[in-house]
Amino acid sequence: MSDPVRSAFVSTHTVTAEQWEDAARVTRPGDDVLATLTSQPAWWSAGGSAPAVTSYHLKLVPSLAKAGALASLARRLRWGKYLIRGELGRGGMGVVVRGWDLDAGADVALKRMRGQSRDGRERFRREGEILSRLDHPSIARFAGVDRLDGADVLVMEYVPGESASRLVRRLTREGQRVPWKTAVGWAVEVLDALAHAHGRQVIHRDIKPGNLMITGIGGAGVKLLDMGLAKCGELADADLTRAGQILGTCEYMPPEQWAGGKTVTPAADLYALGGTLFFLLTGRSPYSGSSMHQQMHGHLSAEVPAVRAERADVPEPLDAVVRRMLAKNPLHRGTARELRWQLEGVLAARDAAAVLDPVPADVGWGPYPRGDSTVSRGSALAGRSSTVLGGGASTAVRSRVWPLVREMGGEVKRLVGLGRRHRTSVYDDPPLVRLLTLGLAVVHTLRGRP
Repeated sequence: MSDPVRSAFVSTHTVTAEQWEDAARVTRPGDDVLATLTSQPAWWSAGGSAPAVTSYHLKLVPSLAKAGALASLARRLRWGKYLIRGELGRGGMGVVVRGWDLDAGADVALKRMRGQSRDGRERFRREGEILSRLDHPSIARFAGVDRLDGADVLVMEYVPGESASRLVRRLTREGQRVPWKTAVGWAVEVLDALAHAHGRQVIHRDIKPGNLMITGIGGAGVKLLDMGLAKCGELADADLTRAGQILGTCEYMPPEQWAGGKTVTPAADLYALGGTLFFLLTGRSPYSGSSMHQQMHGHLSAEVPAVRAERADVPEPLDAVVRRMLAKNPLHRGTARELRWQLEGVLAARDAAAVLDPVPADVGWGPYPRGDSTVSRGSALAGRSSTVLGGGASTAVRSRVWPLVREMGGEVKRLVGLGRRHRTSVYDDPPLVRLLTLGLAVVHTLRGRP
C-alpha cells in the first residue's frame, strides 16, 4: 500500500505508525497492509479499545486511490473525534456511518446531512429536537448534535444487529419464516415505543421493516430507528411537507399519508406497523405492485389482506389484529396502547386472545371528537364481556365478573350524558379510561378462571 495511504491512516489516528509497520512486516507479498490490519483483531485503534480497520476501509481506499482522491481519504476516515468504521446506510437526506468516539471509547451512529439546502438544514434540526424528546429502550438513543467540517452531525446510539427487512429476506432465501410469536413480540415492543412517542406528540411517519433493528442474542429485542420524517405537534412543518409531496415508504404508507401528510395522526404509524407485521409474518408487504400507482391503489381501495391466507399457523385473533391495524379509516385502528394489550393477549394464549378480539371495524378508538361512537365502543366492550360470561365461564367466575360488567354499564351511561361536548384525547377522558380499565379487569379475571 502506498505511502499516501499510510500517511492518511496514521495522521487521522486510525492506526498508529507502529501498528502499520507491524502489519507491514507480516503482510505476505502481493497482499496489502489494510488486509492484514482487517484480518488480525490484535491490531487496535489508537483510541485503545476498538478495531479501527474494517471491510469498509478495504472497499473505500482502493476506489479513492484509483480515482486519485487520496487527499480526501483523511476526511473519510475521521470526523472530528470520531473514527469512521463503516457506512450503515444512506438516503435522500443524509448518510449514516458507524463511528468510534475517541473520548467516550464507544461505538456511535453518526448521521450527516447531504447537501446544505435550507429545507434540509431545517429538517435536520427538527429531527434532532424530536429525538431529544424521546427516551425509550426500544428507540435508538439520541446523544446530541456535533458540528464537524462545517456540517451538522446527529450523534446517536449505535445499534448492532440486523434490520427486519434483511432478516426476513435472508430467512426467505433459506426457506424459513419468522415464528409468529417472535414477530408479535417485536410488534409489542414497537407499540410500546410508539405509545411513548405519541404521548409526546411525535409521529414517526416512516415505520417499515428497514427501520426496525433486530438486536440481542437470537433476535431477542428490537429498536426503532430513523426519525428523519417524524412530525411533532409543537414543531410546525408546513414548509417541509409541500403540497403534492409524498413523504414515506410506498409499501407501508396509510391512505391518509398519500394525500401529502397534512392530516396524518398517530394512527398512521399503527397502519405502517400493521403492514410491517404483515411482512414479518408472510415475507411480503400487504399490497403488491411494481409502480407507485399500483401501490397507491392497493392502500386506498383494495381489500385488506388476511395473513392466514398465506400462513395457516397464525391464530385467527392475530390475523384480526393485523387487519384492524390496516383499516382504511384511521379511526378504526385503535391506539398503540390498546393494540399492545391485544397482541399481549394473543401471546398469552389463543383462548385468552379470543377474549381480546378487536373492536369491530365500525367502532373506532382514538383521539377524535366523540359522541355516539364512544357509547358504541363502551357498549361493544360490555356486550362482548356479557357474551363471554354467558357462555363457558363457571359460576364462580361469573360472580366475580358480573359486578365489573354492571359498573361498566354505569360508565357507558355517564358517557351518554357527556355526549358530543367531550372532545379531548382518550387519555384525558376519565370515564373512558375507567371503562377500559374495567374491561381489562374482566379480561384478567377470565384468564385466571378455573
